[in-house]
Amino acid sequence: KRANIVTVRSPADGFVVTRDVSPGQRFEPGDELYVIADLRKVWIVADVFQDEARFIKPGMPVRVHVPGQDRQFDARVGRILPQFDAVTRTMKVRIETENPGFQLRPDMFVDVELTVDLPETLTVPSAALVDSGRRKVVYVAHGDGHFEPRQVETGWRFGDRVQVTAGLMDGEPIVVS
Repeated sequence: KRANIVTVRSPADGFVVTRDVSPGQRFEPGDELYVIADLRKVWIVADVFQDEARFIKPGMPVRVHVPGQDRQFDARVGRILPQFDAVTRTMKVRIETENPGFQLRPDMFVDVELTVDLPETLTVPSAALVDSGRRKVVYVAHGDGHFEPRQVETGWRFGDRVQVTAGLMDGEPIVVS
């Protein structure tokens, strides 16, 4: 029995990222046989903590780093996707970048660095905040070894800084460790 040979041409240039056909397999018109990806421009989907997502806007510049390699790319935030991961408490942010030399590949992990403008506010090092779950306290130093536990209210947390929205005045000396 003689096999029929079918030539399949892609309507686009790119790389085969999925192949759902094998020699001798039967298929019907409309079946998806291959998925072709144009990797000249790529989307990077980044996880951003939900309380930090409000600082991210479409069009913001992003620096993309490939871990363990001396490669970085300039990119832009495309959009904040309407997806929330309840386990990691993160929102999904789509970042778009050119991909010279096809250095970025599907399912590759990268680090992204966003520079955000935060409003001027009172912050303390996160090490200075004692959070019991019921209340948040910082210790104000009054000199001569006297410390006052002061209940505070907090806002955003970014890196090792925590915003204090109530309970502490600017310039009051606090205990950090």
